[in-house]
Amino acid sequence: MDNHDPDCVQCRETMDFLKHSPELAAAVKAGKLAVLAVYTEGYGEIWRLYKDSLPPGWISATDDAVVKTKLLYDLKAMPTLYLLDSAHRVVLKDASPAAVLQAVAGLS
Repeated sequence: MDNHDPDCVQCRETMDFLKHSPELAAAVKAGKLAVLAVYTEGYGEIWRLYKDSLPPGWISATDDAVVKTKLLYDLKAMPTLYLLDSAHRVVLKDASPAAVLQAVAGLS
């Protein structure tokens, strides 16, 4: 899961890094990994403009503050990357893009 804001420079850099990873793309295509990008800032029009720029197979979602108000995830800063296993248990929390890609490399 990625919490991101298209207007955030660091978010764009992180997304570009992940979007251009052949290992990530291969894991998604093989069905070994699902990527969920959640926009939590509540401005639906920004999310609508941005959602189609994500790679094929990625899931793009917006949230009306439920993630923040129910404290489902710890969103210290944006972007926030989580890696969950198939049972939806947190494997990596607030991870770097490199750490996520290293874990993805272990899926093959």
